[in-house]
Amino acid sequence: MPSWSFFSSSSPTDDEDERLTPAQRRMYAMEKGFNFRTLSKLCATQSARTLGPDDLVSAAVFAELAGVGQFAEAAYPLVPPEYIFDNLDTLMKKDFPLEGYDALPGTKLISGFRSTVAKSAGYVAYRTNTQQLVVSFSGSMTLTQFVYNVKVTKMKHPAGKGCYVHAGAWDVYNGMQATVKELVAKGLKENDVREVMITGHSQGASLASLFAFDALDTQSSICHGLPLLIVAFGSPRVANQTLAEHFRARVAAYEGTHGVGTVREYLIKAYNDGATSFPPIWMGFRHITTSQLYLYRGGLLRIPPSESECGLFPVSRDALDVARPVEHPRGGHGYYSGRDIEKVVRRVTYFKKMMESGGTDWEKEYLSYISKLEREEAAQQ
Repeated sequence: MPSWSFFSSSSPTDDEDERLTPAQRRMYAMEKGFNFRTLSKLCATQSARTLGPDDLVSAAVFAELAGVGQFAEAAYPLVPPEYIFDNLDTLMKKDFPLEGYDALPGTKLISGFRSTVAKSAGYVAYRTNTQQLVVSFSGSMTLTQFVYNVKVTKMKHPAGKGCYVHAGAWDVYNGMQATVKELVAKGLKENDVREVMITGHSQGASLASLFAFDALDTQSSICHGLPLLIVAFGSPRVANQTLAEHFRARVAAYEGTHGVGTVREYLIKAYNDGATSFPPIWMGFRHITTSQLYLYRGGLLRIPPSESECGLFPVSRDALDVARPVEHPRGGHGYYSGRDIEKVVRRVTYFKKMMESGGTDWEKEYLSYISKLEREEAAQQ
């Protein structure tokens, strides 16, 4: 993830700083990428609705979505997806980049893909143990991709009269749309698929939402009427009100044709993640779905549809597991699914560097390098 410090964070209060553990101080000292906490202060609307224990998702749903998040994060093109899925045994070792990514084993890559616009990436894969076809889109990694994120003019969407879409996201999606559909068709033909999972983080969540809109079209049958699991992590707004209503109508029509419950959709917003409040509603943008969850201090709570354009929510104390340590108390764009995405990106970058060095002990050198670098960066705080 690129670094523009104005949007990355806001200064913590003295009280917040005093409550941080040494490990958390180290983690925040090493932040260099986007977390959009300042953007949250500028753009996010505070809901008047307090979320409570009745809004918590079940442990099973929490665990499933954390697993989906691993596939969203694996789309970041620091190394080719072919390398990731061919070398999971190495990548998942202790202190290696994908340590703890226990949902990835048993996955067979169909192919990676890139947009002809901004080179935004993703992949299509098949989970043999769950019989899911995975369609995952990467978030922004380059300045060019970021420029398309802030291209916040609206352009007509072909769904119908009055439908408008985020111009930057639509440009990027149009540059990959045909390829993604071809790879999905290939994956469905070659595998016994029970469900199609569509996911992404950040810009990838926007692209996932646009592909989901196409997949929900009962006339095109892109996904052969199979159940759909749509999970967008930290998605910006991509639609106007009319297009959002079309999306919700397509969900209803898909379930009407293929059965109630054949569409499970989640937009997950993290505390202090301003990306989910951008572009602002006064510019005419809306979230494409009202089926939303709020990630706060390790808990995942349902957001009432009436509050779907809010970015911040009060959470009652009795909805929190106060006995469990909070790993990422400041929230932000890079801490979905209980992981520090920037740490993963950093480790993958160093891993690639050591791997390409060609040394006979490159794995040992990688571990030594990571240990030294993280100690040095922590000392600079």
